[in-house]
Amino acid sequence: MVANKSLTFKRVHETPTVAGQDIAVESREFDLDQELPSGSILVQVLYVSFDPFMKGRMVEKPVMGPYKLNEPIPNTALAKILRSNNEAFPVGALVRGEFPISQYAVTTAEELHAGWAHLIQNSLDFPLETFLAALGMPGLAAYASLYEIGKPKRGETFYVSAAAGAVGHVVGQLAKREGLRVIGSVGSDEKADYLVNELGFDAVFNYKKETVDEGLARLAPDGIDIYYDNVGGETLDAALLRMKTYGRIVACGAISQYTRVQGPYTGYGVTNLFNITVKRVIMAGYIVSDSNMGPKYGAEHMQNLSKWIAEGSFKSKSTVVDGIDNSADGFGSYSFERLHRASAQYYYEFTFIDGPTTCQPAPGIASVYPGPYLCWYRTPTTKSVTRAHNRVRSIMAEKGPFEGVMGFSQGAAVAASMILHHELESPWAPPLFRFAVFIGSPLPFSHSLKYGIDTRAYFGVPHNLNCRPFTDYKRPSKVPGHLITPDRYLKGNSDDDDEGQGRDGEVSTNETLKQIAADEEIYYQMFHSTADEVRMKIPTVHIFGRQDPWYLHSKDVLQLACPEQASVLEHCYGHEVPRHLSEEICDLIESAVASVECY
Repeated sequence: MVANKSLTFKRVHETPTVAGQDIAVESREFDLDQELPSGSILVQVLYVSFDPFMKGRMVEKPVMGPYKLNEPIPNTALAKILRSNNEAFPVGALVRGEFPISQYAVTTAEELHAGWAHLIQNSLDFPLETFLAALGMPGLAAYASLYEIGKPKRGETFYVSAAAGAVGHVVGQLAKREGLRVIGSVGSDEKADYLVNELGFDAVFNYKKETVDEGLARLAPDGIDIYYDNVGGETLDAALLRMKTYGRIVACGAISQYTRVQGPYTGYGVTNLFNITVKRVIMAGYIVSDSNMGPKYGAEHMQNLSKWIAEGSFKSKSTVVDGIDNSADGFGSYSFERLHRASAQYYYEFTFIDGPTTCQPAPGIASVYPGPYLCWYRTPTTKSVTRAHNRVRSIMAEKGPFEGVMGFSQGAAVAASMILHHELESPWAPPLFRFAVFIGSPLPFSHSLKYGIDTRAYFGVPHNLNCRPFTDYKRPSKVPGHLITPDRYLKGNSDDDDEGQGRDGEVSTNETLKQIAADEEIYYQMFHSTADEVRMKIPTVHIFGRQDPWYLHSKDVLQLACPEQASVLEHCYGHEVPRHLSEEICDLIESAVASVECY
């Protein structure tokens, strides 16, 4: 008996996969000398592919077959045959097929057939991982679908999303060989540079710096003949608008939707599908094992790509997670997305700070979290903001120093407020934080009457309160009109307003405000770029959704940052941390960290 470590499926989940909770490496005894049924083989698994669709098999209602709980996760792998009871698979040979993600496995004749297992000849001495990349399923998928569905013609314009992925970087090179103008979209400048300078793409844009609409308008002003879709959602919607008449769309994947299609969130609703009718566009999906795909093109794909890779005119890139002990953590990094990734590893230690004030839960929270419910302030008066700042500073003194700060919603606004105050009050001192991440942030408020817009009227503070006059500071009192909405606390400058709105739906009536006023004067000073010249002079990351009630606030928070140091991820969802975009968020944070060298 030997110990046999496996990557095991532990929990059905809709959220990003967490190592040790959703998947885990476990060890079980394995008999290397066990009797093999007729047609079976015993293998040592050498390499396993991590593919995007795997996440879609871990949700409650998977489109593809679900993985079995507490069993090793299977996927395409490369293995060495240690023992065999099958003449077609001799001892010592390399075999590619579907195997458990384990050190050792026994596979029956039926499983070998179902997993499309076949022997691998490596006469050109390629790195073995190549047979799971350009010479493996991703490369065959790219090859077969491009010719069977895309039907490329010299001189056409070809656009591929997730262009640095395992399929994307292969299909882009194939399109170039056919004489097409190749455009790609990726999530980092590093990937864009690699695709253009190393793989010969004609142009690549970073969708985190410009929208897909903007990128395609700039790089494909005359339209797209072939769109190779790996992303779905908004990217597909934008491409549909740019398709030429009689264009072709190859539906390979929809990575933006994998955790949303069958989960608690609804997927993105594509709105431009009628363009398929108007432009007579052909759009088709495929599975590699379809008779007109892998079986039809398999030999041709292997022959051609092997030749091209060997002569140096074609490149295969992948990232290798070394050792099964690292497989659970490595799954989250997705080798298909980590193409040409820098080798530096970043490690973060987080300190989570609760707000000092009890509050009511936001809608839907009570059913999943029992409380207590805490916030930074019920309503952002100057004194409430002061208390929030003091709370953060006490934690910084006790557990700091900290390199950066990350905040969601009200917490993001508090962080921005502290950074702006530090710039105003201690401009000669080192920055309070070296970088900041703001997710779904409302505009920050000041604790001083010297800064910001006087927004008392918009919170419904009665004008007859005995408030200190503002003539000493001459602060503006008119809020930009786009920030005034009926369902937010900036509800309109009117004496008839009978209520002010606090944190995310928490209402404070005039009676409440009068009771507070008995003990303290009430002031609301909102930072805004039209009223304050101060800017956050550190790298910042801004993440916000177009369906978020705070969307316009978050866009204005961006105006309080330095544009040359600000990175933006704008998504199509609401007031949430977009967990399905964890990869993109990590890229932005790592770029901010790297820019200040705090790793």
